[in-house]
Amino acid sequence: MIRKLFRDERGNVALLGAFSLIALIGFGALAVELGQGYSMKVTNQRVADTAALGAALAYSGSSTTAVLEATAKSIAAAQGVSASQVVAALIDSPTGDGSKAVQVTITTPLVLWLARVLTTAASFNVSAVSIASLKGSGPACILALSKSVATGISAVGGTSVTATDCGIAANASISTTGGAKLVAKTVRTGKTVSSNGGSSVTTSPTANQITQNVSNAAVDPLAGSTDISGATTLLGTYTAVQTSIVPTGTDYTLDYNPPNGIKSFWNSSAKTYTFPAGTYNIKNLKLSGGITAVFQGSSTITISGSIDHGGTSLAFGDGPVTIVGDTKIGGGATFTIGNGRHYFGNISVGGSSIMTVGTGNVDINGAIDLQGGSKLTFGAGNVVIGTGSGSTKNMSIVMAGSSTLVFGNGTFSAQGGISTAGGSKINFGATSNHLINGNLDIKGAALFGTGRYTVNGDFTDGTGGTVWPTGTMLNGTDVSGYDLAGIDVTFVIAGKLDLSGGAKVYLKAPTTTGNGGVANVLIANTDGDDFSFGGGSSSIMVGAIYAPRSATTMSGGAALSSGTGCFMLIADTITMKGGSSGATICPGMGDSSAGSVMLLQ
Repeated sequence: MIRKLFRDERGNVALLGAFSLIALIGFGALAVELGQGYSMKVTNQRVADTAALGAALAYSGSSTTAVLEATAKSIAAAQGVSASQVVAALIDSPTGDGSKAVQVTITTPLVLWLARVLTTAASFNVSAVSIASLKGSGPACILALSKSVATGISAVGGTSVTATDCGIAANASISTTGGAKLVAKTVRTGKTVSSNGGSSVTTSPTANQITQNVSNAAVDPLAGSTDISGATTLLGTYTAVQTSIVPTGTDYTLDYNPPNGIKSFWNSSAKTYTFPAGTYNIKNLKLSGGITAVFQGSSTITISGSIDHGGTSLAFGDGPVTIVGDTKIGGGATFTIGNGRHYFGNISVGGSSIMTVGTGNVDINGAIDLQGGSKLTFGAGNVVIGTGSGSTKNMSIVMAGSSTLVFGNGTFSAQGGISTAGGSKINFGATSNHLINGNLDIKGAALFGTGRYTVNGDFTDGTGGTVWPTGTMLNGTDVSGYDLAGIDVTFVIAGKLDLSGGAKVYLKAPTTTGNGGVANVLIANTDGDDFSFGGGSSSIMVGAIYAPRSATTMSGGAALSSGTGCFMLIADTITMKGGSSGATICPGMGDSSAGSVMLLQ
């Protein structure tokens, strides 16, 4: 029976036809799904091209691979490709010219449904690779934005600028004369580049990366910054000084013949008055030469008039102190006030005298006037200062040579300007925003605590030669040997900048926006006032000097260093002469129009 079935050939044609039909269906399914794969390949290529170009532009603006990868994934996600299917990397350009390129790879799975009749595979990957060139690009760190002048950047004399980690860009011409040398990673200009008298403009490490006569060669990387515009709106603001109604007391004249009312507090052998803790309402308090007076704490001391301290020592213990009139100290006297909420009128310390105020908020309804050799120290707390009269009119702080003023951490507001003389030292505490409604004129030494300084006027430094001694630390940084030092600081100013006079400066911008500062911005002015910048042989400035409407001059000094940080100069026009400097891009602050970004493959 079985042999008979094997000899029967009547079903062979039908069997062969069935197998042929399966094959035809399989190949047809394979053709359909190969077509789908090709369509997916085209889609992936389009997404990869878009992501590569976008990532290249983002990298040109930031010079960070993290931004490059994030941009590529974000662009792909907007077109329906998940982040896990995107790989972006910075590579050497396949052109072999030494430049860099951005490579983006998109890989998506194609699920097989019909073609499974021919294969056990459930899917296969469809990949597309795109490479965008960065040739001729790269963020600029020295930018002259003006389009209305003939020359945007001018370098003369012994100027030597090295910016091999970034570019130099100007919307007008770049001109070098008299031996000046500009070296940058790239050079871009809206007009031409000219060199005369032994001067030069070159690029390194890759030669001939100079692009001329291009539109938008220099683009403001901080245009539209809400951090800067927000700080600018605070220029001219200050905190109003608080005052209170106080009772009128009796005069305390502390000399060698005390009246009966305070005779019991007098120790003639020690030349000392000792007042126990309590509440004291005094009209005027005066100490004669050689006298010491102690008001023990905790006490509430209210002086409706003034203090005239020419004695040896005056001390108030802890507790609130209110002095409505002038506080005058002279003749080498000391005045110590404990912790508490304190109010003052004008404060005048002279003649090598020393005044110390403990922790607590302080309002000064007048000015601080420090004479030669005097010292005034405030503990931690909020400080509000008004303005004085006469020689201190419109001023909040006036310091003569060899005087010292120290503020603890806490909010700071000055209704007027601040002026210090050569040989003086001023130390600002840390706070989110130091409000200064006037000029900040430093001719001595200054330490700037962390935070923003909103200066409604000029910021000038003409050092008197005083520097901070060995071992001076500021926010964990050794600033010994510098006269002007600030770590994690941003200055937003309404007037001109003049840092010159042989100043030895160590100023460092914050790396992140917080504590009041603006990330990577050191000094900013958007009004167009002139900037004059002259460094010393050991000056360090880290961050961006941002003056998009200002004519800026860099001069003097043997060298300007950014240390291990970045230095950028963004101005309307830039003139460099008589010195050298180095520049590097500040993270996240490049300009996105930095040359040609194009697809290579």
